[in-house]
Amino acid sequence: MISIGLCAAAFLGCVYMSRKSLVAGLCTLMTIGYAYGIVRANLPDGYSHLIFDAGTLGLYATQLTRRQPLWQHLRSEEVRNWLTVLIAWPMFLFAMPWQDPLIQLVGLRGSIFLLPFILFGSRLTGDDVYKLGLWFALLNVGAGLLAAVEFTVGIEPFFPRNAVTDLIKDLANYTAHRIPASFANAHAYAATMVLTIVIIAGAWVQGHHGSWQPRLMGAGLLASVVGIFMSATRTNALILFAL
Repeated sequence: MISIGLCAAAFLGCVYMSRKSLVAGLCTLMTIGYAYGIVRANLPDGYSHLIFDAGTLGLYATQLTRRQPLWQHLRSEEVRNWLTVLIAWPMFLFAMPWQDPLIQLVGLRGSIFLLPFILFGSRLTGDDVYKLGLWFALLNVGAGLLAAVEFTVGIEPFFPRNAVTDLIKDLANYTAHRIPASFANAHAYAATMVLTIVIIAGAWVQGHHGSWQPRLMGAGLLASVVGIFMSATRTNALILFAL
């Protein structure tokens, strides 16, 4: 019942914030995504897996049905054409009765559910990306502080041992952990840090509106880099070096 309530709260929260602006809706959804892993670990039922999906549907319900200004409509026209192709091909394959319908439905969800974010990206302005960079910096600092606590006291107080947290593997002959922060596992944590570094760094090199903003972004970049190493995931560390 708690998980159902959280799904409803995620949906309604994203609907409310998305009515204000696209960037407000994205920031709300990303906050839900950062908390999703630790919430799911502590509520290991079927409905807790749908919390982020519910928030995403709230964003879609508001932004995909809202009439856009003409300049924004023209700006995303080519993206909409490609998006149609990317969605049409998995839909065509879904219509082929090759596997069990439930298996095909899972595959369809993984192929098309998040594709509308490409369209949202084409709608963002430079100022929107700057705001996203600030918000990601704040989220990454928060995740980094939680990761530091987990590194110090262990992950058990935050991730009780169950079927969900078995994905968190140990290191050094099971004497050390891959730190997941608030994410479902260490790889999700590190991958998020790598991806958000690009947005934060892009905002960091722009002109700032106050002295606290570049400091927050610098702290966010530092927390992101340290978090990648605490996660002990080699692939993401290599991507970091490439960046």
